[in-house]
Amino acid sequence: RDEPKQKFTFFYNTGKLSEIKTEENGVLRTYAKVEYDNTGKNVRSVTFDDNNGVNNGKVTYAYDYSKKVAAQYVPDDEVGHHFWAFLKYLNILEELKPENLLTGSFLRTEHVPGDQTRVYSEHRFDSKGRLISFRLAEGWGGYTPQPGDGTDWDITWK
Repeated sequence: RDEPKQKFTFFYNTGKLSEIKTEENGVLRTYAKVEYDNTGKNVRSVTFDDNNGVNNGKVTYAYDYSKKVAAQYVPDDEVGHHFWAFLKYLNILEELKPENLLTGSFLRTEHVPGDQTRVYSEHRFDSKGRLISFRLAEGWGGYTPQPGDGTDWDITWK
């Protein structure tokens, strides 16, 4: 059986993606709102909507502004929004690629008990400045990840 197709419309402000809307029964509804940091080169937060006008989660990002990176990939806090993950993982939109090293994220959602904190550490880079490995530690419901917690991730760029 054919699933209904979902149409997404992208809105830009000063050359940067600011909002994604989806059409439902001929009405555009907010899917995600994107905010940038003061440099305008890193996404500060993304607020997702469940298309019923109710907030479905907000992800806030932390960066090490002393370190610029050529490329990085981390598993994202997409709050079940697979289209957002698709955009990020395929690096389709330049403005979603942070200039500085991502060091953490904080997810607050009404649909999952407790908030989620992610800490990215032990970063290693190749000679081109691309992230090739890191450690991801995460905690739910007020638990703050501790040194040594987490899983090691390796990245192969092709």
